[in-house]
Amino acid sequence: MPEEEPVNTVVTRLAEQSSIFSSVDPSQIPLMTYDILGQNSEPANFFTVERDTGVVRLARTMDREQICEARRVCQVSFNVAIQAAAVPFSTVASVNVILTDINDMPPRFPARDVVLEVSEGVKVGKEMKISGAVDGDSNPEFTVRHYNTTPTLDMFSIHPTENPDGSSTINLRLEKELDRERKDQYIFNIIAYDGGNPSMSDYLRVTVQVTDDNDNSPEFQRAKYDFSINEDEQIGAV
Repeated sequence: MPEEEPVNTVVTRLAEQSSIFSSVDPSQIPLMTYDILGQNSEPANFFTVERDTGVVRLARTMDREQICEARRVCQVSFNVAIQAAAVPFSTVASVNVILTDINDMPPRFPARDVVLEVSEGVKVGKEMKISGAVDGDSNPEFTVRHYNTTPTLDMFSIHPTENPDGSSTINLRLEKELDRERKDQYIFNIIAYDGGNPSMSDYLRVTVQVTDDNDNSPEFQRAKYDFSINEDEQIGAV
């Protein structure tokens, strides 16, 4: 069943499970009683059972990532005691519930803003690394799928790479030569999108500050300066 289903959602109807009552006269099935064992502990306390009908329902919502963290298969199990009033019959049924992931967690960048400094003299192709967004959903389809920038950039491009631990790194690549005297700062957003429909997203505000390079020779304001001075001026006079 999907995670985050509402309270009272029907999980199963035990009275309809023929494998439980294969040795019982069908007329006795409506007379059975049902009780969850270990009702006060997890995971049994996520569920309730109607004592006279065997209908199992959710007692509270279930968050797959909280219950199973990053496990590929998320299964919770509990036992239900079943007894007959009129005939000598009792058994314990094991109920196994597999929680499937839904797209309930958006991507999240580790920071809201990042400031990068780059010298105006670096070569085109230089890459600066930025920590990518992380998505807590376990289904790969619902994790971070792509990035883009706003506004659209021509000075930089982004190239994400996936790390062995499942996180990602965004490589911000310089596409054109920088000139601090012409522009000393670039501000833009990197947006991460997951694979849900509709997609969920998060953004990172990036400021690239262009630092000065020693690319301008000193120059006098005039090519020639003329002064006159009296022959009897004191040493040190201005």
